[in-house]
Order: sequence, then C-alpha cells, then structure tokens
Amino acid sequence: MGRRSSHATTRSRRLAKAPRAPARRGKPGVWLCAAALVLLGSLAYANSLHGAFVIDDFYTIVDNPDIRTPLSTSLVRSSWGESAVLGRPLTALTFSINYALHGLDVRGYHVGNIAVHLLCALTLFGVIRRISDSVLFAFVCASLWMLHPLNSEVVNYISQRTESMMALFYLLTIYASVRAHAAARVWPWMTAALAASALGVLSKQSMITIPLAVLLVDYTLFYDSFRSALRSRWWFYLGVTAASLGPGLTTWYLSPTSNAVGLGSGPSPWLYLLNQSVMVTRYLSLAAWPRNLVTEYGYPVAYTLTDVLPQMVFIGGLLLLAVIALRYRRKLGLLGIWVFLTLGVTSSVAPIATEVGAERRMYLPLMALVVLGVAPFAQLSRHLTRHGRLAFAGPSSDRPEGGPHLGRAVAVGCVVLWAGTAAALGANTAARNRDYSSALRLAEVNFERWPNGYTRHWLGEELLLAGRREEAKVHLHEAARVDARAHFTLGRALFEDGRLREAREELEAFVRLMPARVEAVEARGLIGRALLAEGRLDEAAEQFQLVLQMNPSFFDAHVGLAEVLTAQARYDEAAARYRAYFASGGTNPGAWTHLGIALARAGRTDEAIQALRRAVEEVPDADVAHRSLAAMLMERNEVTAAVQHAERAVALNPGDAASRDLLGVTLAAQGRPDQAALQFREAVRLDPSDDTARKHLEQVLHQ
Repeated sequence: MGRRSSHATTRSRRLAKAPRAPARRGKPGVWLCAAALVLLGSLAYANSLHGAFVIDDFYTIVDNPDIRTPLSTSLVRSSWGESAVLGRPLTALTFSINYALHGLDVRGYHVGNIAVHLLCALTLFGVIRRISDSVLFAFVCASLWMLHPLNSEVVNYISQRTESMMALFYLLTIYASVRAHAAARVWPWMTAALAASALGVLSKQSMITIPLAVLLVDYTLFYDSFRSALRSRWWFYLGVTAASLGPGLTTWYLSPTSNAVGLGSGPSPWLYLLNQSVMVTRYLSLAAWPRNLVTEYGYPVAYTLTDVLPQMVFIGGLLLLAVIALRYRRKLGLLGIWVFLTLGVTSSVAPIATEVGAERRMYLPLMALVVLGVAPFAQLSRHLTRHGRLAFAGPSSDRPEGGPHLGRAVAVGCVVLWAGTAAALGANTAARNRDYSSALRLAEVNFERWPNGYTRHWLGEELLLAGRREEAKVHLHEAARVDARAHFTLGRALFEDGRLREAREELEAFVRLMPARVEAVEARGLIGRALLAEGRLDEAAEQFQLVLQMNPSFFDAHVGLAEVLTAQARYDEAAARYRAYFASGGTNPGAWTHLGIALARAGRTDEAIQALRRAVEEVPDADVAHRSLAAMLMERNEVTAAVQHAERAVALNPGDAASRDLLGVTLAAQGRPDQAALQFREAVRLDPSDDTARKHLEQVLHQ
C-alpha cells in the first residue's frame, strides 16, 4: 500500500531505521579504527611492493602507448586492443599518472593499488558503521575483509586496479545514499552519489548494478516495500541509473570492442552458466578457507548438467534462501542478494571466453560474506554481555558466581578471536604476495594448484622468457594437445631456434584451429618466412598476402613479399614493395639497404645510391649497406667515396671476404696496387673458394 498512510508512523519508522549520527565522544574511536585499518593493511601488503608486472600488465601498462600522455583522448578512445583498461578511462588515467611520476618502476603502481584497497576498506568501514551504528562491528568486518587473501589478486595484479576502483565508487555511492536519509541537507549527498556512480562505471563496466544495490539498501533500511521506495526516491534511482549507464554506453561506443566478452566470444551462455556453478561454489569455499588461490583458471570446460547438478542445486538453493530472507529477514536477505548481484555480471550467462573464473570477482561479494560471518559472533557477544549485566543487576542472592566478570570475559574472548583471525588472514595474504614476486613463480604456482592446458601453456610462455627453452617446449608440446594457442607459442620458439620445418607445422596447426585469433597474423608471417627459407616462393607470397588482407598495418608482410620478389629476380616489383613498407609506416632502417640492393639489381643506380645513403645514415654500423654503397659508387666512378665506404665495411666486419675484395678493387682503381694486393690476399685467405678475389689478386700482381 505504498508508504504508511500515517505521516507520524512513517516518520517514526524512518527515524528508527535511519542510522543515527555518532555522538561527538565517539569520534576519537572512529579515527583510531580508521588509523588501525591503514596500519594493518599496509603491514599485510608491505612485501608486495617489489612484485613484478604479470600477465595483462604488459599489455595494459608496459607496452601500452595510450597511458604515456596524461589527459590524452586516447585514454577514452583506446586503440590498444584487449588491454584491461579498454573502455575504462578513469583507471587508465591513474596508470597514466603513475607513468608520468615514475615511468615503469613497478613499486609506484603497487603503492597505487594498495592505496585504493585501503580506501575501499575505510569506505566499507563507514558504510557498515552507518548501517549498524556500531564502530567496533564495522571495524571488525572491514579489517577482516581488507586482510582476506582472496582480495590479494586485486592488489598484487596491477591491471586489476579496475576492480578495486570500481568497488570504491560502488561503496561511495551506497555511503552517500545512506547519509542522505539522515542528513539535514540532502542534495550534497545525493550529488555525491551520482558522481560516484559515474566515476565507477568509468573505472569498470560492472558498476552498472549500482542502481539495484541502492534500491535494495533503501528497501532494507528505510522503507516498507519496493513500491514505497520507488515512489519516494524514483528520481534519485533514475539519476543513479543515468549516471552509471550514460558514461558506460559512451565509453563502450568510443572504445574498440573486446572479442573475449559477450555472446559471440565463444562459449554458449548455457555452457558458461554450467561452468559458473562450479566456479561460484569454489569462490564460496575460498571465502571460508582461502587456501591454494589461483590467478588463472583457463577456458570453460565442456560440462553437462549432470556433471554440475550438485553445484547448481547448491547455488540455486542459496539464491532462493536469499530471496526469501529479503522478505522476512531483510538485512540477512540484503547480504545474500548483494553477493549474487555483484557477482552476477561476470559469473552468470554472459560469456567471457578467455576467463572461466577469476578470484578477483569476489572483491565486492566478499564484503557481504564477511559481514554474514561476523554477525553471529556479534549477536552472541551482545547476548552474553547483556546476560552478564542482568545477572550483576539482580538481587545478590540470585547473582551467579563470577557474574560481574562475564561481560569482561566476553569482550576479551572477542578480541582474541578477532586478533587470531586477522593474524591468520594477514599472514596468508603476505604469503600470497610472494607468489607475485615474478611472473614465472606465479605461473609455476598457478599450474601446480590448477593444472590444465591453459595454465600449462602460461607456464611454457614464462619458461621461454626465463631462458629455460627446452623445459618450456616440453610443457608447450603437452599444452598443445588441449590448448591451440600453445601451437603458436611453440611454433614461434622453434622458429627462433632455426627449426623452420617444425615451426611451420606448429604454426599451420594454430591457424587451422584458431584462424580468427589476433596471433594468426603473426603466425602466417612466420609461416611465410619458413616457406621462403625452404624456397617455396609462391606459397610464401600467398601467406604474406593473407597477412596484409587480415591486417594491412602489419608492415613486415611487405618486406616478406619484397624478399620473395627479389628471390624471383623481379627487382622492380621488390623495390615497390619496400617503398610500400615505408609508406605504410614501417620503420626498420635495415629495409633501406634491401631497397637499395633491389634498385641496384634493377639497374636504377641513382635511386639505389640514394636508398643506400639513407641506409648508412640510419644505421652507420651496417657493413652490408656500406659495402653495397661502395659498389654503386664504383659504377659511377666515384672512387674516393667508394674507398671510404669500403674501408668502413671492412672495419665493421673484418672477416667478410666480399668486403675485402671490394676494398681491393677500389684501392686498385685509386692507383694503390700494393694495398689492393694485401686486401685481395686477405680475401683469398678468408675464403679460399673465392675465385673472383683470386683473379683480382693475379691481375694486380701482373700489373
């Protein structure tokens, strides 16, 4: 029937439900608890400052050109593909500020993540204090949440600042909304809530559930029904919705689309839901017993309903209980619905192809679970303390022995229980921080705890980067059985080792299994290189052409085609390809040398000299460029300049017989036969099969 018909009754209910402003004498306790939160959190994460960049951090921070310039429009309209800040410009801005302050010093990024985590804990403390009207209860809940190891991924994995920033603004929105109910001036708090909603969605898109969260909190604390809440504050809920959806849709429109998220990303919604029943069950178990934490879980598994029926029934039962509790035990229901609401965006039916599970998704849901875990102990403590006081207040004949000490014993017991739990959580968090000390250690720990093809492939990649190539190849061979990406990583490693035929076979398997992956472009380029080395020129050209069709900005494909054309003695076409490479943005200075050689073989001497001069300007230590330029200058009878470049080529590569022979030719042309003879003799010594140098030596000796 909407809000209660009696204005006085409604007023009394609202005042009874609204959190009371703390008395002035309580403020020192509030500040003391806040300082304790900062101290405890800083101690727990002190050993994380030297943790390494891992996984997406390289794409998001280390290699991301968009964060190099603060306040650049590229932070909104990112061109950097699948980075973690795609469509999240506010988080990207914080990384940009980090980069402006200290470049790629990882410690500064960790300080930033720890700071945001501490702000989240302080805001959670404020929210719970306002709702429960208990400073100690709020402190216990906030401190245990802050120290919980399940949150360590968000703090240590730098790219996941997106999650903690979103959570911070989520909590700030709730806090401002709650404060508005009891404030003398409503508009400042409501404005703050709207601003926090907008900033949250600019940090991470999962902020879009905040309007429902605000409505749920209002219904639980201040109104008789959802209808009365909507009638009273519909304009505020509409504002929060607009503030969160508006910026979110804008950044979604301006930013590139991620291929890893959404209905077209790979797994079906039903398969993803089946997997989520397993993952959410694991999340809940980790919330209660945070052991063997995992950073990467890999791809969705091909479960059937029968495989996961117990987990589906368990999760479905919890959801049903939460809905029922929302009707009869509102605060209990709010905590249950909070878990499903904040987790549902990433752990329901909307597929994330590359990430079936992620413990960082529990950052917001864990808040409700911690409160749910602490609340029974708080209730028991209040009951025992009240019982002790009543016993102490009764007739002396009825007082139980030791009654006056019961309240004190309960208080001491609660402190000991909190201290032991906090110490255990903090110690486990500090231990988990050490797993992030290097990317290799994290991969090793992850594979040990969650072995599958995906995590084995990750371990193989890190072993390659660590120089343990043979060990890496063993893991990659095994991973390739179930994870097609491993074919690419293994193929590239074999290519680098010069095992071109094996490399080509692995890369061909990859493009056959995953033709739409972004790595397929590079894979085809490497296949083309291998075919070129095998002399299969037409097939190599076909691969390079496919690369340019898939990605016209893949400059090296122009070079590959040019090398094919050079091998086919189609020098004019090869020169055109080299020019296309530079015109499309290629910057490899070595290509100027190859362009000059192609032009020289095409008989275009003047253009060849121009290209080779550019080559020696770009790379003064390129002996081939100096040798080729010297040869071209000899054709133009510019002997003095030719001698200079030939001498430079010999100085750069004294063991090159061709450069020695060319220097001998230029010296002979300059009228210095004795010195020319020395160079010819050295060329013959270096390469006894060089008949040209031997002939030149005979000629100069005869003269």
